Amino acid sequence: MIDQFALGILNAWLFWVLILFARYILLRIMSDEAYHRADHVPPLNPKEVIAYRIQSVSLFMSMILSVFIPLRTEQPFFVCGFAVFGIGYAGYIAAMKNFSETNNRIATKGLYKITRHPMYMSFFVIHIGIILATLSLSYFILIIIYQISTHWILIAEERSCLEMNEAYRDYMEGVHRYFGRSSQR
Repeated sequence: MIDQFALGILNAWLFWVLILFARYILLRIMSDEAYHRADHVPPLNPKEVIAYRIQSVSLFMSMILSVFIPLRTEQPFFVCGFAVFGIGYAGYIAAMKNFSETNNRIATKGLYKITRHPMYMSFFVIHIGIILATLSLSYFILIIIYQISTHWILIAEERSCLEMNEAYRDYMEGVHRYFGRSSQR
């Protein structure tokens, strides 16, 4: 992976247009209440505040960087990356639909049956697709930083869900944080 930086029409920002459309327009169309719920940041302890800042900065930097990273359409990885992006994007939209149908209850249907955080997991798959389509080491590093810091935000979100709804504990016992059904059930 060697970065090639250049402003251009066929750059990674095209993927970001789709991401931002899904997150800020499509989710709002699905449910205004879910749109606002998705923006909720749970109470954070001091270490989680640092993780949240790192998460925000790394994601913002990856978005800005995408303007300067050409899609490597001549590489076989581009097709693979485009396919991986498509899978992640479909998962992201499906997870948003599942989330929007909960009406402030615990989301347990659809992708929420196999991961407690399908929007985050799909978002990561989306970015793996972008990395493959661009072969950008810089983007890869930013997304790894983003994903590691996201772990601490997920812990805070789960703690907040437990405080609001004790039934979330049963859900946690049945579904892993990242992927798969729990063997405890």
